[in-house]
Amino acid sequence: MERTYLSENSIINIKGAAVQIDAAIDGGSTCLAYYGRIKESSQVVPGTRVIIKEFYPSGLAALDICRDNGKLKVPGWVTASDAYQKKKKQFEDGYRIQRNLAGDDHVMEVVVTPFMYGDYGDSAYLISDIHSGICLDKVSFKTLEQKLACAVRVIEMVGILHNAGYLLTDFKPENILWTDHPKAVKLVDVDSVFLYEERAEKDDPIDSEHFLNENLLYINKKYCSEQFKKFAAMVSDGRVDFEEKKKVYLRPQENIYSLGVYLFELLFGRMPEKTEDLSEAGVFHRMQAELLSRYKEELKDKASAALLLEVIRRATLKRPGKRYSDGYEMMDGLNHCIGKITSYEYLPKKEIAKANADFAAYNMLQKYPLFRYAVPDKYGTKQIKVVMTGNHAMRSGMLSAVISIGQMLHTELSVYLVDKDAVHFWDIYTSKACNSALKSAVTWTVDGRTVSGQVDRQLVARPLAAIHLVTDTSEDQMKALRDQNQCTYFILLDKNPENNRKMLEYLFRDAERKIFIGYLQENEGPEICENTEPSTDVFAISGASFSESYNEKMFEERIYKMGLMAHAYYCGCMKENASVNLEALEKEFRQDMYNVASSERCALHSIYKMASIGIDRDHPGRFLNFYRKIQQPDILEALAWLEHLSWTAYMLTSGANPVTVSQLDTYVYKNDNDWKNKADPAHIGHPLLAASYPEKRLPEDHWETAVTQEMRAFLDPLDSASYGIFRWYRDHRGDFKEKLCHLLDIWKAEVLSMDDDGQIAEGLAFHKILLDNGIKIIEAMAAMPVNQETEKLTQWKTERQEAQIYARKWGNEKLNALFGEMDQMMKPVFDAYKDRDYKKLDRDLVFAAIDMIA
Repeated sequence: MERTYLSENSIINIKGAAVQIDAAIDGGSTCLAYYGRIKESSQVVPGTRVIIKEFYPSGLAALDICRDNGKLKVPGWVTASDAYQKKKKQFEDGYRIQRNLAGDDHVMEVVVTPFMYGDYGDSAYLISDIHSGICLDKVSFKTLEQKLACAVRVIEMVGILHNAGYLLTDFKPENILWTDHPKAVKLVDVDSVFLYEERAEKDDPIDSEHFLNENLLYINKKYCSEQFKKFAAMVSDGRVDFEEKKKVYLRPQENIYSLGVYLFELLFGRMPEKTEDLSEAGVFHRMQAELLSRYKEELKDKASAALLLEVIRRATLKRPGKRYSDGYEMMDGLNHCIGKITSYEYLPKKEIAKANADFAAYNMLQKYPLFRYAVPDKYGTKQIKVVMTGNHAMRSGMLSAVISIGQMLHTELSVYLVDKDAVHFWDIYTSKACNSALKSAVTWTVDGRTVSGQVDRQLVARPLAAIHLVTDTSEDQMKALRDQNQCTYFILLDKNPENNRKMLEYLFRDAERKIFIGYLQENEGPEICENTEPSTDVFAISGASFSESYNEKMFEERIYKMGLMAHAYYCGCMKENASVNLEALEKEFRQDMYNVASSERCALHSIYKMASIGIDRDHPGRFLNFYRKIQQPDILEALAWLEHLSWTAYMLTSGANPVTVSQLDTYVYKNDNDWKNKADPAHIGHPLLAASYPEKRLPEDHWETAVTQEMRAFLDPLDSASYGIFRWYRDHRGDFKEKLCHLLDIWKAEVLSMDDDGQIAEGLAFHKILLDNGIKIIEAMAAMPVNQETEKLTQWKTERQEAQIYARKWGNEKLNALFGEMDQMMKPVFDAYKDRDYKKLDRDLVFAAIDMIA
């Protein structure tokens, strides 16, 4: 007897909500599934599209289950049976796991959100949000670009699960929802998502039922590897000890195999044959030709097809240890291919999420600046006291923004992190993998008990903030923070928007002083809450599609335009007579979210600098008044010091660590290291993370002779770093000359081996000019002031380009290969021609603040 589906347009009532059935989807071992929509509900907006799971187990129990006016009727003897109870528990566990995954910050919105779970008739129903998605097995992608867009998001989804410690044992496209705008995927069925390892320092303890056991080993033979099929069969037959062998088989590499098969299916429109082993050269070339034939309009050449096949080949290798280590690594590999084919790479969700959190924070801190709510203490020192509640994923970005922007003169910053997991969050936020150096720059307490009351004075001149971790989340505690602790800036980040609304209403009731409340709401909406008290400013923070797509509002807001001006300053566009193409500058600016966040920090802090010296940003004449005040040396030095403090806070909350100047070559000039790249935590460092003081001790120029040993003894850590970097460049000149001579000796030898006298003469001329001018600019590098030999530097770069054209013209691969090494070797030489007085650069930023704010 077949299971019978609910008819279209029928209505079921779950916990007071009327849900309409639109269409049946499919059935699993525990349930039938449907598309539907909310007709009436006090919890969910009517019309919202949903996916409905009806507990209706297959097998023997189905024989005695029937429908009566749509409701399932289950005999008592069936519900009492072990088989039925086992299936019911499986269904309930699926709901519980889905609920937990949907609320897990690490899983970043890749699981559909369950709206409600309840009974109707003798069965249970799970109603989940699907937005405008459609199951992947029902989607037909036409172009290669569409297929790759889907593949990269599916692979990323699995990578996010891996990063959070989860494994997907039963990969099925029909369990994945696809939305085209934005291009995103969500997992519908999570019955086969399990923790495969302990998540130390990643999350709260998870109850043991999240861990996979032999009774819950579901697989899809269509996509899984032969090894995993055999393992599942042996587990089912009791021929292997599951607990003993699970770590051997239950690894991310098993998911990688499934993803490789799915990518093959997307590209070729069929499943791979057993004989189609891409590790065999003949098969690889045959499949390469098939790809080129299928996508001759989109694939540029054989190399592009080979790149795609290499991703599939590596993902489906027979030995799991040789495959990609996890979904993120496979996504990077495929994204690289996409970039070569389309000149566009897809941004990871974690970057999108960070960009949205940064935008939300900076936008709020610009519209409702912290200093407006500062309260002087009995000594006259202004106190900025911020309370941040809840554990939404935005919390990290909000905290980073508050610490970096909240640096002001004659002002102390305190941040109260209020949540049951506050201590756990702080441990992760300041862990080795995140922002470990921050612990040396702040003080912190736990529920009133001092844990750290000192900071490293070589790193910061004063504590960046006093952090208070509060695990009591009661209304009484929040009222005490408002009234007794005199906190005036509240940021409510509970994952449940209704909780934020309730706390908002509670906080502005009977407020004795002006306070600010920013609160997270689920959807875009009005920024100002209705019916607020006059003494309260309220700002709504949108959490809609937090990690799915950029909040396009960011490009319209004033803070973004201010950040663009800061970027223009960093690019040298504010120099006298500098030409600038603002359209091209903005296009380049938008594509690098690190640049956006960093520049917005710099621009936004300009407002706080202005307020630090008593200038109201909204007052007429503010720019003239600011300009006049910063002519005073003591004010200019104080604001430059403040800029360095804010920059230090930004860096320390972005994963950077202080490093010594002697490590400069490993930090900057080895294997393209970049502190923004967290792939190798050992290289996330910056030598200018050093304490600064509002004083000017280094001379304007001629550091090689003017800075004496006695003078160096009185330099603060930042000036010492500035001088140390200057000396590093000067002291390495001999090394750079030796390397340049070595590379050009190779050039000369290769040129002399040519047969054509004209080629030889032209090649030797390039050798001489590159060597002579190269030696001159190396000898003059890091000179102070920074204007000597700059014409020769520009001339050498031009000659280098012409030499490469010569090498390409004659098709000499050995000569061509030298330019990569030469560019890497000359990078510190070019950098040495930049200004190395970092306090001077901070002073310049104080003057640039006028342009940024205006």
